[in-house]
Amino acid sequence: VVAAGNEVENHSWAHANFGRRDGATQRADLRRTSDLLARLSGRRPCFFRPPYGSMNSATVPAAAAERLTTTMWDVDTLDWAAGTRVNQRGYLGIRARARTTLPHPMVLLHDGGGQRPNMVHELDGIIDWYAGHGYVFIGLDGRTAEEASN
Repeated sequence: VVAAGNEVENHSWAHANFGRRDGATQRADLRRTSDLLARLSGRRPCFFRPPYGSMNSATVPAAAAERLTTTMWDVDTLDWAAGTRVNQRGYLGIRARARTTLPHPMVLLHDGGGQRPNMVHELDGIIDWYAGHGYVFIGLDGRTAEEASN
C-alpha cells in the first residue's frame, strides 16, 4: 500500500471510543499504533482519525504529543450500516450521502471491519461523480495520487 504511494495513517490500536478514555490511555494507544505502522511501512504516520469521530478534551493534545494531526470527515456515507449483501436501498443511500457541494470535502468510507459490498458497488460511481464535478483527489499530505507515486 505504501509502495503504491498511499498514505497509511493512525486510526488507533483498539478502535475504542476516545471520548471515554483519559489522555494517557489515548496517547499509549496512539503510540503503539504509530510504532507498529513505522516498523511495517518505514514511516511514522502524521495523521489520526478518532474511531467513531469520538473525542474529548484530551484527544487532540494526546495526538499532538505523538506528533499526529487529528482529522475528521465532512461527509459520512454510513457505508458501514448498509448491510453485508448488495441491496438497492444500501447502495443508493451511500450514493446519496456521498454527494456534496462542499468545496473540499473529506468523505468517510470504510474498507475494513466487515464486508462492505454496497460501498464497493458504489465506489467507482462516487469517484466518477466527484471527478465529473471538477474535484481533484488529494491525500492528507496535499499530493495527488500521481504526485505521491513519483
